[in-house]
Amino acid sequence: MGLIFVMPVSETETDRVSVIKKTGTSPKLSLKSYGLPYIFWGYITAILATLFVMYIAIRRPLQKIGHSEDTINLLIYYGVWGTFVAIIAFLLAALFYEKSFLKQSGTLIIKHKIFGVRFKSKVLELEENDPFSVDHHLDSPNIARKNQEDSMRAFQNQGYFTLRANAKGKKPIVIDRHNRKADLKKIAQLLSQY
Repeated sequence: MGLIFVMPVSETETDRVSVIKKTGTSPKLSLKSYGLPYIFWGYITAILATLFVMYIAIRRPLQKIGHSEDTINLLIYYGVWGTFVAIIAFLLAALFYEKSFLKQSGTLIIKHKIFGVRFKSKVLELEENDPFSVDHHLDSPNIARKNQEDSMRAFQNQGYFTLRANAKGKKPIVIDRHNRKADLKKIAQLLSQY
């Protein structure tokens, strides 16, 4: 998700990073992802405007189909409405999605929220020696990367990096991905401090 929903990389990003200190317990670090860049709000506004124009264009025929008693017509009617609702719900969910990490001692909790409501959560007991690792992935190098020409450097497929949490007794779990290795290393270092 880090390719679109970026996680903070230092404690100076106080709007997205907080340290919760309670007496008698070790401090807890909370990292919350940033929302989508503002350009996506423009894209989604354009998509919603297009859907509105489409609705205006098909409103009357759709109402006639909805009042029909034919099963096929009713399936089309509900299918069109279901498609409209699903597209709008998906776009709004993407705008208001948030991923957060809570790290305390050897425990990492990963939460996924939409509209501030948690819909998925995972608790990991981390290994003590090497709790985090960063790996490089290059699914398919393109011709520009194979030829290694300076003039084609901008067109090279660089791949992406994944941040993995090494949980006790389990395979490493991908917790974030990014196209910059340095950012993932900073997140791993920040999480390792708590």
